[in-house]
Parts: sequence; C-alpha cells; structure tokens
Amino acid sequence: DVSLSFLWLLIAILAVRGERGCDETQLLQHRMPGGKDESQLLAAVAEAYESKRGLIISGTGTPQDIQPDHSGSVLRSDFPPMIATYIGLIFDPSKHPEVLCSFVVDGGTDHRKSNSGSLCGWAFPQFKKMSTRCDFPPEEYVQRYGLKPMADVKQYGAEAVRVWAITQASCSFTTIDDMLLAEGLFWNWVRGISKEDWDKWGQGRLGTWSGPTGFNEIVFKGTNEADWVAIYWAHTGDFIRDWSQTDKAMRKGPCCITVNQKGRWCDSPSSRTVIEIANLDYVGWGAQYDYTGLSAYAARAANSGGSNMFRILPKAELCALDCTSWDAATCDGWS
Repeated sequence: DVSLSFLWLLIAILAVRGERGCDETQLLQHRMPGGKDESQLLAAVAEAYESKRGLIISGTGTPQDIQPDHSGSVLRSDFPPMIATYIGLIFDPSKHPEVLCSFVVDGGTDHRKSNSGSLCGWAFPQFKKMSTRCDFPPEEYVQRYGLKPMADVKQYGAEAVRVWAITQASCSFTTIDDMLLAEGLFWNWVRGISKEDWDKWGQGRLGTWSGPTGFNEIVFKGTNEADWVAIYWAHTGDFIRDWSQTDKAMRKGPCCITVNQKGRWCDSPSSRTVIEIANLDYVGWGAQYDYTGLSAYAARAANSGGSNMFRILPKAELCALDCTSWDAATCDGWS
C-alpha cells in the first residue's frame, strides 16, 4: 500500500532527526535566505565589498526601527570607508536592486523631495539645470564636478558661503553601474588633489557643505523584505572583542538591535544575522576628510580589503550584553 509505505518513510525520517538532535529553531538561526549559512553570507558580503559591484546597504530610520530607508549606499573597498548611520541593513550580495537614481555623493534626497517634489529632483533652485539627470557619460563626471561648481550657497547656516557645491548640485545616474564607474574615477582624481585646494574647498563650513561626502546615495525603486539578508552595526576602530571594556554609548547600537520586535528579538528564531562593520574612517552624516585623513585613505585605497571590515556578531554574544541603559524610548534617536 502506497500510503502505508509513505507513513513508514515519514516515521523513519522523524526518528533519524530525533537521533541527530536536530532542532528546527537551531536550523532557523543558522540558515540564511537563499540557503546560505552565516559563514557563506559573511564571505559573500566581503567578496561584494571587494568587487567592482560593491556592497549595498541602507541605514534605518532610527536604531529601534530596523527597516530599509528609501535610499542606501554602495560600499566598495576603493571608496572612502564611511557610513552615514551606525545601524542598518545589508542587501543580498547576489542581487541587484532597481533604482530611480544614483548619486556619486550624498544626494540630499530628502531636501530634493522637499524642494522639487522628487527624490531625484533638484535641491537648490540655483542648480536646477545641472542637478537632476546626468546627461553625459560617467567618464565625464570629473570634468563636470571636479572642483565645480563654485557657488555662494546658504544651507543650514545664517549666511551664504562660497563653497564647492558638488553635493548640492550633483546630477544623478539612472543605473548603479554608471554611478559606480563615475565614482571610481572621481575618487581616483580626488586622491591627487592638492592640500591647498582640499583645505580650502574640501570641507564644509558655517553650516554649508563644501566638497564631496565620503558616501554615495542610491534611491530604490522598491525592494523586497527578504532581500535584506542581514543587519549591520558599524563603527570606527577595531572589532569589539571584550565588551567589558566598552561604555554604554558603544553598546547602544547592539543593544538597540535587541530592542527590536518589541524586545523579543533575542527570543526570535528568525532574527536576521548581525554583521559588525569595523575599522571605518567615519560614521555619521558629516562624512568628510580633513587633508590628513584624505592622504591616509589615498595611501591605502589600492590595497584595502574586506577581511578586516566584517565579522558575524553571534546572537548569544549580543543577547548577553548589559543593555539596562537602552529601551525603545532611548533607542529612538541616533545620539
């Protein structure tokens, strides 16, 4: 009898699983989307970072609400190691998201939306003609934006300031690939800029951006929840090996991750893997180098690699932290 044979086969499978001590909760904790385990996922993340296609991330709205933003960034080993927010999500390295637009620098897309009605539109009326779609090939980006445009801009300060208005005036490419080609050529050019020019134009002042940010911005057309395969926690300095030597401020990121799912993140078998991103040059929105930092980045850009940037943060390690200083209310903000 076919049905009886199937029943005996099912019993045999369950018995074998019982003998091996196989636990479904453990399986969920150690298997990643797309059939990858944590070691495979970590290898894929590092490989993407070192490749020309880069690693796509998206910062979250707040540390206690881990959802992808409308935009993100592409990290790459030859670009400045800077991230805007210290908690966010990592996009599946094997996939390529659709985008509405891609900026070589921080596009200031919220400001563009407020002023022109579009995340890919213009942010400042004086740059309307040059700050929407790039109508030239990516190879010409340096020619258009290398120490250009120089303009008097009033941004967050009380008065207009003469600046290198690349973030305010940058156009956007329609594909990530074109943006990455332009950005690679752009940072190769920046690495050769003179100290005099960088000190004068490469850093914001009086509440106004001048010069490029250390991260790009891509605006997503739409992504699936399942495509965000890991949470990241990013910081400057080396990997944290001894949590007893950290203060509550350093523990905020990891602790706010465990606050998610209404405080039940540690008990959830389906929680995403957490990847620590260490040895960054800067974490925060004010991501710019002084000339010393720029020179250090230029010296190591050709030899950088992902092996000293990423590691898995074990769930047991995270959930054993002293997080008494952090809850849903205190995690609702970046400071």
